[in-house]
Amino acid sequence: MYTFLFSVLPQEIAWRTMFWIGLLPAVLVFYVRRFIDEPAVFRDAAAGGGSPFSIVRRDLLGIGLQGGNCAFIVWLPTFLKTTRGLTLLGTGTYTIVFMTGAFCGFISAAHFSDRFGRRWVFTLFSACAAALFFVYTALPIGNELMLFLSFPLGFFVHAAICQMGPFMTELFPTAVRATVQGFAYNAGRGFGALFPLLVGYLATMMPLGQAISIFALAGFAVAILAAQMLPETKGRILAV
Repeated sequence: MYTFLFSVLPQEIAWRTMFWIGLLPAVLVFYVRRFIDEPAVFRDAAAGGGSPFSIVRRDLLGIGLQGGNCAFIVWLPTFLKTTRGLTLLGTGTYTIVFMTGAFCGFISAAHFSDRFGRRWVFTLFSACAAALFFVYTALPIGNELMLFLSFPLGFFVHAAICQMGPFMTELFPTAVRATVQGFAYNAGRGFGALFPLLVGYLATMMPLGQAISIFALAGFAVAILAAQMLPETKGRILAV
């Protein structure tokens, strides 16, 4: 969609069109509210008097893994176009390869996580993503190698991120699960939204690739540290 719209529309209109297209999935909330029933385990737990203020409990803490990803994804087309000198079509090709790897990462992470445990896979994939971020943005590699690395980079980045949903679901008790999981995930997203702004600011003082790598590496370092402080939840039963 990015490649098509930026090819047929002026740049100042194309990005706004992309913005509004990105809002369309929010319309699904009306379908969910109307046709999707709450699970019985939640209704039973809510009837027992779970308080949303339980979010302040020690065992209801979480951390988002958004900053490192936002620092890279938001600036990827600009980095490829301005730093690597790629055309619009070339930028779109790299992005497609990256997102293909992301899709494969989503699917694979679920199986790896169930087999080997959430924390181990989360830590390993985050470390691999951080290493690839550094190679991709900070080292003087050729465009052909960058295209090749786009797939594993997309794979590891999104394989780490997609585990947050089930991992946080298993960390919190049923009565407050939706509230605290939503808070923890979106607090991380809100903080992570600052990373692209900080990358842009830092890029005025150093090459864009280095600015991206600094914040991407910092984000994944925090993610790895957080994973070590959280309990393993593999095999945890949620129907209680």
